[in-house]
Amino acid sequence: MFSKWFLAGALVALFGSVASQYGFLEEFNEEFAFYANETKRDIAELRQWNSALIREFNRELLLELARLTTDSRAADAAFLDLILNFENIGDECREQVLYLRDIHILFQNFDIQYCAYYAWDGVSQDSQNRFFPYHNEFARENVRAISQVLQTLGRNRVNDVEAVRHELQDELDYYRNLREGQSEVLWQEIEAHADEADRIYRALDDCRVWAGSLQLADHEYLTTYLESDCGEIEVTTLPPSTTEVPHQRRKQLRIRRQPRLTETTEDPETTEATETTEDPETTEATETTEDPETTEDPETTEATETTEAPETTETTEDTEAPESTTEGATEPVPEEFMF
Repeated sequence: MFSKWFLAGALVALFGSVASQYGFLEEFNEEFAFYANETKRDIAELRQWNSALIREFNRELLLELARLTTDSRAADAAFLDLILNFENIGDECREQVLYLRDIHILFQNFDIQYCAYYAWDGVSQDSQNRFFPYHNEFARENVRAISQVLQTLGRNRVNDVEAVRHELQDELDYYRNLREGQSEVLWQEIEAHADEADRIYRALDDCRVWAGSLQLADHEYLTTYLESDCGEIEVTTLPPSTTEVPHQRRKQLRIRRQPRLTETTEDPETTEATETTEDPETTEATETTEDPETTEDPETTEATETTEAPETTETTEDTEAPESTTEGATEPVPEEFMF
């Protein structure tokens, strides 16, 4: 009986000494948990600052695009009023200018879309390639810190207490240095948004001025049609599709104005003489009439007092019929010609 109680006491003393020997594991686990919670809070705060800055920048860009759209609509409304109330022009000319205005509005909309696209592309590249690549890696490392004690025990011999303690201390120092270093990097990434935002905003403002100048040039060009009562306007290019590149639109539109016709139009295939009318396919002689379908020798094609038949090309002095007779005499018919 006494031996049983002695054995139980020895086991309790043994477990107590083992528990006191590995008590540092619980301390390290609490430190890692505290570090992970604090770092998680810092990461969330940095992420909020980054999102708030990008959101404010987007708001400024939208305001600039709103000013661009409002100015474009106001200028177009004023130009439409000019067309409708322009005096001393015909209804046909007014309709033609309205049609040309509709074509130019398509290109003016492309100009605004061009500005909006490049502003969006700049913000997208900045928001995705800045801050978050560092943020995501930092967040993954912080999650790993929660289970660092178990990872260390899995890589070392449990009975090697000093090796386990040494590795846990190194890991804790690593996470502390990581927290300080990555927090500073993330703040630098947030501050770098300002320089990129200023560059994109200036580019958008330049694009707004560029789009406004193109619209003004369109209106000045179409006003010349109103001032000259159009004449004849020929549109050689149809309205483009939405897949066309916006900045090439001035090369795709070709509109030319032709003066009104005040004289009669002559047939370009025929020419008329002022006093006589000639056949454009034949050349007539002044005194004689020749066959246009035959080519005659210049020495034998004309008779001084007679007109030749269209089927002969020789004069009467050079041609004799085989059965003709001479004056005042008759010749007998040869026997070979008699039946």
